[in-house]
Amino acid sequence: MFLTLKIVGMTAISLAGVSLAASELNLPPYVQYGALGLAAFMVYKQFQYQEKITDQHRQERGEIVNALKTEIDKRENVVEKNTAAFDRLIDALIKKPCLKDEQLKQ
Repeated sequence: MFLTLKIVGMTAISLAGVSLAASELNLPPYVQYGALGLAAFMVYKQFQYQEKITDQHRQERGEIVNALKTEIDKRENVVEKNTAAFDRLIDALIKKPCLKDEQLKQ
């Protein structure tokens, strides 16, 4: 948004400057209109550049989000495996609280 406002502000200043410079030099009207047309074309190119940059940023953000989702999924998988392993260990300890005593009895 700030970039858009900056471009619009630069546009107004550049158009005013071109118009003033062309009128001060008493150039023929076709040269004045050509200068304004050139300034308008430059503004058009600036907006195209802004759109390109915005699309690149969106794509980069999308890639970052996808990478983070993948990492979160991996970590959730590890947590689930660890939880299952600890649950099995707890069940084994509940069923046989002291394996050492059983070995002594045999």
